[in-house]
Amino acid sequence: MKLEPSQQLKTGQPLKLSCKVQGTPVISIIWFINGSEISSDLKHSMSFDGSIATLEVENCSVEDSGDYVCMASNEAGRNQSSCSVTVKEPPVFVRSFESAELVKGADIILEGTVSGSPPYEITCFLNDKLIRSSKKHKISVENDTVTLHVSKCESGDAGTYQCTVANDVGETSCNCQISLKEPPSFVQRLEDVSCMVGSEVSMKCLLSGSLPMTLSWIKDGHELTEDEHVKMSYETKSAVLNLKNAQLSHGGKYVCQAQNKAGTQRCAAVLVVTEPANISEHAKSISVTEGDPARLECRFSGTKPLKSRWMKAGKELTSGRRYKVQSADRRSVLQIIKVDQSDSGEYTFEVSNNAGCSSCEATISVLGQFIPTFHVF
Repeated sequence: MKLEPSQQLKTGQPLKLSCKVQGTPVISIIWFINGSEISSDLKHSMSFDGSIATLEVENCSVEDSGDYVCMASNEAGRNQSSCSVTVKEPPVFVRSFESAELVKGADIILEGTVSGSPPYEITCFLNDKLIRSSKKHKISVENDTVTLHVSKCESGDAGTYQCTVANDVGETSCNCQISLKEPPSFVQRLEDVSCMVGSEVSMKCLLSGSLPMTLSWIKDGHELTEDEHVKMSYETKSAVLNLKNAQLSHGGKYVCQAQNKAGTQRCAAVLVVTEPANISEHAKSISVTEGDPARLECRFSGTKPLKSRWMKAGKELTSGRRYKVQSADRRSVLQIIKVDQSDSGEYTFEVSNNAGCSSCEATISVLGQFIPTFHVF
């Protein structure tokens, strides 16, 4: 009975080689490994009992691999039998894949270090589904480093990754969690809004994206801070700007800026604060001598465009032979070129805009001409 031609073992297992030797005594048995004689010690034990020659090697390591030869000899001659023994170390992850949070669109690169006896068979899974090598997925092993490369990750690439490394004597696995950071995105955007001077107005937007997220408000290029008029509130994924007692100076372009590790997004809207038309300086009643010119003047304020007019007895007065109406910026003047008795009465000035209307009245009294007379004494 000869030795088996070959044996394969896993590290830590015992090796036992046996063969039957026949011949005329006295028979001498010598064991060799790779041409070197093996001596009995704590690791190696040899026996020859009942024509059976046995070699036992305890707790085999990779270094115990080689060509084993059993040589039997007597006075008539010698013979030998050999066995090729391979001791392999099962794979073990020395460094596992690491979990990570990545930005959408980035590459996923997972690396692990393996100890053991190559060659290896590498299989990778995402959420228990086998990953096949492709342009997007590349699996490689070099110098005991196992690499999984996923190009331009998308939402579907997030999840639990598992890598299994196997050889002829065993296998090992590791897993990790990959999540994607989503940049901020406005689910509900700001809307343009108008309000009256002195009123309260709010602007709100809703967002999605990975936390933590930093929110800020910007007006006309400058970051806002809270004061007696401006209040800002932030919840998990919403931002609200409140303006109390709005003034004309609060009108402008407002931007909500959202930022996280994945990126920055902005959303803008315009606030228009409207001041109703208002007469700031009323026309004053006057008395004018018949034949003289007369002049009424008003000053007003409000958000443009402003429309103004002068009226008498419900009829609008316009520039012509008798009247001259001049309106510029915040002032309006009614001139009567030459008054007569028909010009007596109440005059109304009215100014309006989209937010409101204001009016005032003034009276012109026309006095009769006083013709001087001479008395003879």
